[in-house]
Amino acid sequence: MDTIESVLWLKRNGLFNRCASYAQKLKVVFTECLRTRDEDVLVIGDVGTAEHLVAPIFAGSCFLAARALNNNAKLVFQENLDDKANDEVRIHLERLRPESAVVLSTSGKIGSISNVGKPFKQLCKEKRLRFTSTPSLGTLKTNMINALIDSIYIDYNSLRQLHNEVKRVIDEGSVMHIKTKAGTDLSVPIKGCTAISSDGLFTALGHGGNLPAGEVFIAPMKNKTSGRVVVDCSSRNRETTLLVKEPITILIENGEVKEIRGGKEARALEESIRRAAESDKNDWGHKMIGEVGIGLNPSAKICGSMIIDEKGRGTAHVAIGSNHWFGGHIYSNIHLDQVFKDPEITVDGRLLKI
Repeated sequence: MDTIESVLWLKRNGLFNRCASYAQKLKVVFTECLRTRDEDVLVIGDVGTAEHLVAPIFAGSCFLAARALNNNAKLVFQENLDDKANDEVRIHLERLRPESAVVLSTSGKIGSISNVGKPFKQLCKEKRLRFTSTPSLGTLKTNMINALIDSIYIDYNSLRQLHNEVKRVIDEGSVMHIKTKAGTDLSVPIKGCTAISSDGLFTALGHGGNLPAGEVFIAPMKNKTSGRVVVDCSSRNRETTLLVKEPITILIENGEVKEIRGGKEARALEESIRRAAESDKNDWGHKMIGEVGIGLNPSAKICGSMIIDEKGRGTAHVAIGSNHWFGGHIYSNIHLDQVFKDPEITVDGRLLKI
């Protein structure tokens, strides 16, 4: 659907006024994150599913926010939710002028709109497009839209100061140790690792990142992470994100998941890893710890959408699987984040203040 059709779809489904009510807050996407100035902006969304309309509401709200700031904004909704972009999306991406901005709001994976002859991030790099991406919103019911809005409408200056300090400590450290009262006790050698700060600033041409912002994370040293993680917030599997009712205990040796204990959430995670093993090109990436991250966003609450959950201040997470796209050496067809609360984190024996 082009802009007119997408706006009409919002109106027919009684969502346009709701989008207008969020637009004022979501101006921060363009003033604080992309820092657009009267330029071309393409907002790409999808129509979601019954009771799961966060993706189209967020996309429509961003479109109205961009227009209110005098950007030349277009809104494109994809009706199908499969793994291929429809022609409308593909054509708009191909025609978008270099050095423009793109906002993605998708119910599923970013890959669902990347069939433009090359990966979406590669296209952005070649055309020098700045972008924000907010995937996997299909796990949230429509009435949870405020959880997303609140996690984006934040004080970015304070957030970035905290990010810079956490990143500095990690970059200078040799060993990170994470403990929780629930039983997490994890040793993460980090010497030589460079932390990545997802602080919501996407002004470099050809680059972008996720919204909401609010995590500092690393691809840990391969075959080095060891200990135990007790997941008591949320767990990503191949199908969805589950709020954890019975904690999941993950035992890790030399960077590899050796055992998973718990209830139905643990069984869903085990099944996801088993299925990945059947299709992975190698026989090890699907069971490796590919990421260790620290949530720093004060307004991100655990709600069952991993794009929000992993950013919550007072949480940390590990991810099982691939990390090659952010500096690691693990290749897999999964990247499954596991979030736990109230971590005590030390770097070389000194408490990290978060």
